[in-house]
Amino acid sequence: MSPLIVWTRTGCPACEKAKDYLRSAGIPFWVHQEDDLEARKRLYRAWGFPEGEGSMPQIFVPCGPDPYDPAGSTIRLGGYDDMVREKLAEHWPALCR
Repeated sequence: MSPLIVWTRTGCPACEKAKDYLRSAGIPFWVHQEDDLEARKRLYRAWGFPEGEGSMPQIFVPCGPDPYDPAGSTIRLGGYDDMVREKLAEHWPALCR
Protein backbone atom coordinates (compact mmCIF):
# COMPACT_ATOMS: atom_id res chain seq x y z
CA MET A 1 0.00 0.00 0.00
CA SER A 2 1.24 3.50 -0.81
CA PRO A 3 1.98 5.95 2.02
CA LEU A 4 -0.92 8.12 3.14
CA ILE A 5 -1.00 11.71 1.92
CA VAL A 6 -1.28 14.34 4.65
CA TRP A 7 -2.00 17.95 3.68
CA THR A 8 -0.88 20.41 6.37
CA ARG A 9 -0.13 24.07 7.02
CA THR A 10 2.38 25.83 9.23
CA GLY A 11 1.22 26.55 12.78
CA CYS A 12 -1.50 23.89 12.78
CA PRO A 13 -1.63 21.96 16.09
CA ALA A 14 -3.99 19.33 14.65
CA CYS A 15 -1.54 18.79 11.77
CA GLU A 16 1.25 18.04 14.24
CA LYS A 17 -1.02 15.71 16.21
CA ALA A 18 -1.93 13.85 13.00
CA LYS A 19 1.70 13.37 12.03
CA ASP A 20 2.57 12.22 15.56
CA TYR A 21 -0.34 9.75 15.50
CA LEU A 22 0.78 8.29 12.17
CA ARG A 23 4.41 8.04 13.29
CA SER A 24 3.47 6.30 16.55
CA ALA A 25 1.26 3.84 14.63
CA GLY A 26 4.05 3.11 12.13
CA ILE A 27 1.90 4.25 9.20
CA PRO A 28 3.97 5.66 6.32
CA PHE A 29 2.90 9.06 4.98
CA TRP A 30 3.90 11.90 2.71
CA VAL A 31 3.39 15.50 3.81
CA HIS A 32 2.22 18.26 1.50
CA GLN A 33 2.33 21.64 3.22
CA GLU A 34 0.22 24.46 1.84
CA ASP A 35 0.64 27.79 3.63
CA ASP A 36 -1.02 30.00 1.01
CA LEU A 37 -4.63 30.70 2.04
CA GLU A 38 -5.92 31.14 -1.53
CA ALA A 39 -4.30 27.88 -2.60
CA ARG A 40 -5.90 26.12 0.39
CA LYS A 41 -9.29 27.53 -0.57
CA ARG A 42 -8.86 26.06 -4.06
CA LEU A 43 -7.95 22.70 -2.52
CA TYR A 44 -11.01 22.80 -0.24
CA ARG A 45 -13.26 23.42 -3.26
CA ALA A 46 -11.59 20.60 -5.19
CA TRP A 47 -12.12 18.30 -2.20
CA GLY A 48 -15.83 19.14 -2.09
CA PHE A 49 -16.05 21.36 0.98
CA PRO A 50 -18.89 23.90 1.04
CA GLU A 51 -17.80 27.47 0.27
CA GLY A 52 -15.98 29.02 3.23
CA GLU A 53 -15.34 25.71 4.97
CA GLY A 54 -12.30 23.49 5.16
CA SER A 55 -9.53 22.70 7.57
CA MET A 56 -6.12 21.14 7.84
CA PRO A 57 -4.89 18.53 8.11
CA GLN A 58 -6.58 16.49 5.43
CA ILE A 59 -5.60 12.85 5.20
CA PHE A 60 -5.93 10.83 2.02
CA VAL A 61 -5.58 7.08 1.44
CA PRO A 62 -4.19 6.26 -2.02
CA CYS A 63 -5.85 3.08 -3.28
CA GLY A 64 -4.51 2.75 -6.79
CA PRO A 65 -1.08 2.50 -8.33
CA ASP A 66 -0.94 6.29 -8.75
CA PRO A 67 -1.89 8.26 -5.61
CA TYR A 68 -2.63 11.31 -7.76
CA ASP A 69 -4.88 9.47 -10.21
CA PRO A 70 -7.76 11.81 -11.13
CA ALA A 71 -10.00 8.77 -11.69
CA GLY A 72 -10.71 8.74 -7.98
CA SER A 73 -8.48 6.01 -6.62
CA THR A 74 -7.72 8.13 -3.55
CA ILE A 75 -10.08 8.26 -0.55
CA ARG A 76 -10.26 11.42 1.57
CA LEU A 77 -10.38 10.20 5.16
CA GLY A 78 -10.74 13.67 6.67
CA GLY A 79 -8.90 15.45 9.44
CA TYR A 80 -7.18 14.41 12.65
CA ASP A 81 -10.41 13.77 14.58
CA ASP A 82 -11.78 11.67 11.71
CA MET A 83 -8.59 9.61 11.62
CA VAL A 84 -8.76 8.89 15.35
CA ARG A 85 -12.51 8.18 15.29
CA GLU A 86 -12.04 5.70 12.44
CA LYS A 87 -9.20 4.02 14.37
CA LEU A 88 -6.94 4.38 11.38
CA ALA A 89 -4.03 2.70 13.16
CA GLU A 90 -6.06 -0.52 13.27
CA HIS A 91 -7.74 -0.39 9.86
CA TRP A 92 -5.60 1.50 7.34
CA PRO A 93 -4.26 -1.51 5.35
CA ALA A 94 -7.83 -2.67 4.65
CA LEU A 95 -9.29 0.69 3.58
CA CYS A 96 -8.82 0.11 -0.13
CA ARG A 97 -10.03 -3.48 -0.29
